[in-house]
Amino acid sequence: MSMQSTIPPPPQDPELQRIIDSTAEFVAKNGPASEEVVRQQNRNDPRYVFLFGGEFSDYYKYRLLFEIQNLQVIAQIPPPTTKNSLEFELKNAEEQITCLRKQIIDSESNLKAHEMALNSQRQSKIDVLWRAKEDKRIDDLVKQVGLNISSFDKCLERLQESGSKDTISNSKKWIFDNCSSDRLREIILTYLLHRVRERTATDAFRLHVLYLINDWAHYCHRKKLDSVRQMLSRYVPKLYAYASNNAGTINAFSEKLEKLVGVWEGHKYFDDSCFKQLRNPVAVIATEQATVAAYQSQLAIEVDKEIGETLGSYAKQHKEYEQHVLTKIATMETQMREIKERIEAENIRQKEEEYGTERRRSRFDQQQPNKIPSLFETTNSPSKKPLGIPLPKGGPPPPMSGGSNFPPPRSQPPPPPQPPALDLTPKVPYYELPAGMIVPLVKMEDVTYNPLKEKDLRLPHPDPPSDSLLREIDRFYSALQFPPPIDCIRDNEGWEMNGLVEHYVKLEDHKKKLELKMKEEGKTLEDAFTNKYIPPKTPPKSSKSSPRHEKNNGSASPITKRIKRSRSPTPDERPTFAVPVGPAPRTSISFKIPPQPINRETNKGAQLMAKMGWEGKGLGTKEQGIQEPISRGEVREKTEQFRGLGSKPDIYEQYRRQMSTQMARRIHKLN
Repeated sequence: MSMQSTIPPPPQDPELQRIIDSTAEFVAKNGPASEEVVRQQNRNDPRYVFLFGGEFSDYYKYRLLFEIQNLQVIAQIPPPTTKNSLEFELKNAEEQITCLRKQIIDSESNLKAHEMALNSQRQSKIDVLWRAKEDKRIDDLVKQVGLNISSFDKCLERLQESGSKDTISNSKKWIFDNCSSDRLREIILTYLLHRVRERTATDAFRLHVLYLINDWAHYCHRKKLDSVRQMLSRYVPKLYAYASNNAGTINAFSEKLEKLVGVWEGHKYFDDSCFKQLRNPVAVIATEQATVAAYQSQLAIEVDKEIGETLGSYAKQHKEYEQHVLTKIATMETQMREIKERIEAENIRQKEEEYGTERRRSRFDQQQPNKIPSLFETTNSPSKKPLGIPLPKGGPPPPMSGGSNFPPPRSQPPPPPQPPALDLTPKVPYYELPAGMIVPLVKMEDVTYNPLKEKDLRLPHPDPPSDSLLREIDRFYSALQFPPPIDCIRDNEGWEMNGLVEHYVKLEDHKKKLELKMKEEGKTLEDAFTNKYIPPKTPPKSSKSSPRHEKNNGSASPITKRIKRSRSPTPDERPTFAVPVGPAPRTSISFKIPPQPINRETNKGAQLMAKMGWEGKGLGTKEQGIQEPISRGEVREKTEQFRGLGSKPDIYEQYRRQMSTQMARRIHKLN
């Protein structure tokens, strides 16, 4: 009686009891994951409240534990080995071996793909290394003589934009002021050749550099500086060759270059050997390329060594992976031989059984027709009721509860213990739980916003990891030992950047289906949104109200005073996200967006001002003027249209204009 009193009572409805028993049997056979599937499928069915901790949940837990124990007892009895099961194991082992051999082939293909990719990147790595070496060499030369090259770079930036006389004159003035010796002039010419030789240099920039050399040569010719002209004669052919190499397809640049060479020949700025090289720029380029190739051949040794080390590490990983897979294949082949031997033994046993069944049965071999099955047989087949013994109202009888007429068999399992009350409800607030706990609550069909209920959160069932899960974890970490394929794009932390593409594709499909369905109903996707912004209803202010009227109302309520003192808005002033009761006009969320600051990386005005020395504040030493760049052009006077942003009238400029006007008047009177 004490044992039966601990059994939870079943429901009075036989249909509900059948549902609970069948659900418990299904979950016991298929595992805890099947319970979650049943829970999701019957979430809105009131008969399945026992799955969510509702009524008759204790009886369901008892039935589930009862079915699990029956399955464990059945599992202890080894099933008879049949020929079909052995053949299935043999076929499964053959498929696994084929899959493992394919993995070795894929690993070899991946290794070859890495080798091809590294070899294709060889020349680009050599070029990058050569440019880095050249930059370092030029920087070392500049640092040795203590030349401040940053100010000259600003002159070259202006020279890259325009080749006006002022720009070229300023660049030439900087060279004359800072390069007073032959060594400094040699270094500045080397720096100019380095800038012209860069891939980012434009044809206009190279032409403007030649204009600068032309002014320099003209000055040396006028001042009889023959040593400087001889120095220029060594660099002019190379500068001209790089300028004409890319300008051959542009007629405008070609004509300007030819005109420039004609000026040099007419005034004899350089020696004859220089003019011979100027008339054959292709040979000069070939000589330069040969020199660069000879230097890059030395750098190729370093690049090849780096590529060899990388490929060696990849090959080592491939060998280790191949040896690991071959070991697994050898183990499985041994198991296959054992299975084949068992199949042969099973064939022999079946032949012996067939020979034994041909003999005549005795009268003692016949089955008793009215045999009553034992309690062990009834527990091993829960779907069949024992003949002549109806189930009591309290559910299936507990084991070892037979009377004197039915002695318990020796192989009968012990009675199942009372199932523990597994409460999977979280004991902490939802914001302290892992984010993965909301995954079972979010459906793929949820395209619009559906709020989640905190009471639906459940902890995962505390089951030990299965063997299949452990195997998948080992396979995952074994795959990490080999480098990822080339087409697998990863970020800095090693995560795949396109890992959720399939999820977003499915979500987009559900969204399109929802839009199509609502389009057929004459609605849009916005009609499915339930969390819409409802602006607070403020009473219209009367135009006749005045501050004097407010002063007359001296009896201000405590609520009004509290509102004036408080900095945070009251609940009436805060925006509410609630569904209005009754028909209401459709509203949309509207917030006042503050004006966005101008992006100084894409704004042309900001870029031009940055080249003139603007650093985000006002121009000049006093930082006067505007700070933000002007987004659109301003209409100015014709005489003031070239004035800079934020400038003020210059007294010296006004004086110069006044004196110029007076001088023009005197000349006019004299004429």
